[in-house]
Amino acid sequence: MIRNTLLSILTVGGISATQAQPASEVPAQQSARILGPIPDGTPPPPAPPKRVFRVATKNILESKTVRQGGRNVTTRRISPIPLPEPPQPVVETAAMRQQIARPMPPAEKSEFLFVGATIYRPAGSPPRTLVNLSPPGSGAPVTFWSSADFALLSGFSSFVGADGITRSLMMAWGNAWDGKIPASLQIPDFADGPATFLIVSGNADAETLAAV
Repeated sequence: MIRNTLLSILTVGGISATQAQPASEVPAQQSARILGPIPDGTPPPPAPPKRVFRVATKNILESKTVRQGGRNVTTRRISPIPLPEPPQPVVETAAMRQQIARPMPPAEKSEFLFVGATIYRPAGSPPRTLVNLSPPGSGAPVTFWSSADFALLSGFSSFVGADGITRSLMMAWGNAWDGKIPASLQIPDFADGPATFLIVSGNADAETLAAV
């Protein structure tokens, strides 16, 4: 359920500065997807136990314990321990030389997004998010309202957008739990359905809209 919600948010495309546009009306070049797992509250598995070096008593030739810094430090002289054989050197082949000489493919385009989001939860109304986005490159920051609950976007750090570009998300967000909306804020009336957004300030060029 959460994953479907997130993907519906990420597939939102461009929108004019005067009218919100449903995500279903925005043509997508491909399916957007989240990279990596989404935390669901399940604790991580315990770390594997550290390997303990043990020496059989019969192999201890000498043992000495001294008091140092409030702790006991024990040194032991033990019988020689068989060591594994060193790795054999790699023999370079013609196939390996061809692989090394082959030109590297061009790196895929990626972007890093800085986002500040405040989620307003007025009584009797769905959550609405006021977002400040610093786009990549030299683009000017933009501010927009979204019908999406941006708290749902805090569980992952990177995604591939509908335009095929990988984006890393650095987001600082918070909730306005008291439900009080400042008089200076005019929250748009969003229709029910897929996530929508409305640009309210800043010059949102095509690249910035694709990031949104």
